[in-house]
Amino acid sequence: MLESFNAARTRRTQARRARLERQQLQADLASFTTDADRFDLEAMLDRHSQQQTLEIRRLLAHQAVS
Repeated sequence: MLESFNAARTRRTQARRARLERQQLQADLASFTTDADRFDLEAMLDRHSQQQTLEIRRLLAHQAVS
């Protein structure tokens, strides 16, 4: 029982940490406001695999729609 409680608490803590990290990343990406900023960011992302940059690209696409 204690192990289940500890596992649940660990999962909750990890989820909270991931959410905070995602929020920080969203805030950081929001600072790229000009077309030149976005172009530079896209160029940086293109140096890495799609798998490595998937989350960032999804956040950017969401910001573009919002």
